[in-house]
Amino acid sequence: MVEEQTPPPRILVVDDDREIRARLAEALSRAGYLVSDLADGEAALEGIKRLRPDCIILDIMMPRLDGYWVCRALKADAATAAIPVLLLTALSRTEDLLQGLGAGAEDFIRKPFELPELLARVAAQLRVKQRHDAIAKERSDLAALLEVSQAVSSTLRSRDIFQIIVRETARIVSSARCSLVLLADEPSSAYVLASHEDPGVDHLKIELVKYPEVQEAVRTKAPVLIDNVHTHALLAPVRDQMGRLPITSLYVLPIVLGNQVIGTLFLRTAKALRLHSPRELKLCQVIAGLASTALQNAYSYETLKLNVAHLEQLTLLDDLTGLPNRRFLRKRLQEEFTRAQRHRHPLACVLYDLDNFKQVDDQLGHACGDEVLQQVAQLLRTSVRTSDVVARYGGEEFLVLLPMTDEPAAHGEARRICQAIAAHPMTGAARGIRLTVSAGVGVYPGPDVRTAEDLLEQTDRALCRAKAAPKGQAALASPAPSP
Repeated sequence: MVEEQTPPPRILVVDDDREIRARLAEALSRAGYLVSDLADGEAALEGIKRLRPDCIILDIMMPRLDGYWVCRALKADAATAAIPVLLLTALSRTEDLLQGLGAGAEDFIRKPFELPELLARVAAQLRVKQRHDAIAKERSDLAALLEVSQAVSSTLRSRDIFQIIVRETARIVSSARCSLVLLADEPSSAYVLASHEDPGVDHLKIELVKYPEVQEAVRTKAPVLIDNVHTHALLAPVRDQMGRLPITSLYVLPIVLGNQVIGTLFLRTAKALRLHSPRELKLCQVIAGLASTALQNAYSYETLKLNVAHLEQLTLLDDLTGLPNRRFLRKRLQEEFTRAQRHRHPLACVLYDLDNFKQVDDQLGHACGDEVLQQVAQLLRTSVRTSDVVARYGGEEFLVLLPMTDEPAAHGEARRICQAIAAHPMTGAARGIRLTVSAGVGVYPGPDVRTAEDLLEQTDRALCRAKAAPKGQAALASPAPSP
């Protein structure tokens, strides 16, 4: 592994005396530091966030803004509060030193100063800052791990969890691109479940032949670190494609469940010779373990959700005909009735009953009776509108809901279906059987129909009227008025 060369610390000298700035710049440069210098406090406040110094040597007595004021401003800003400040001063009174400490300065250097002492004090403050930065980074890393672990154990959607994983991983290693890849059932493909640089990516299919680094991580079950994609032998087959991307180094970390690789964390960066420290690699491994749990939870949840949906579907379907059953019908009827009330639309309900069906069962057997019911169900299913709801109501009864259908239209539709069933030639074991069906029609709005249950009762009364008439008729709950 090739390590990135870390630049030396940058020291910012702020003093209105040009000779002192030049002397300090020369001495600090010889000591191996990068040096920037500014002539007054106002320029310092404007330039510090751009220069990002590791230590500031700040004169107290300056025009416009003195060192005390600048120091207080730096310590009040979270972005600059951790930068150590050494006040450079010719003042020697105790109250002056106390004022400087009160402003937040870490140390003093008196003028005239000795260079060895100044360099020693700068080095001491840089060591303190390095420890501070390390602690801050560790706290940030722990916060990232905590967020990922909490997300994995939360009730968030899988997609949201995956996005948190790639975001925090990219932040930890300062990667420009981080993706969570799930291997497909076929060995040649995979899916990008989440991408740090493109949050819109979801289940993007990729062909692994274009990603030899991912294939290598899957094959070896070990991390693959490539510091220079332009020279590494593993990427030779896809070098032309890599050359068109703003990528210099990459890191592929396998996600293992049990003893099987199920996916990878895939990090890529445009920085040359990107440093992947042991700390970063360890944190990535921890997140990969959390990603494994997240993928397992997502799989279990999706499987459970499908199973629940399947079980619910089974409880709402009639085993024999495949039509929705009475339980489903009750739920759907209430929904359609509520919608009809809200929008003031009519809603019709037609209950069909096969005439003399008991004779079919008694004379030809239940198997033949079942086949008759299946063929009638299929005929009803293909004879109604797509907006209508067909269900097996029980035994030899079928019910059809007709949204936005008034009484005359519903009555006409019921007569048409009765005629179609009477004319339908049965096939199979039921060949030769001729059936008639009676139908009762109920409609909302109508007399005494205030609820969905009222509509069902009206429809049932209409069916009783139809069954009392000659077979194969469709009847209303009460006779239509004479013209």
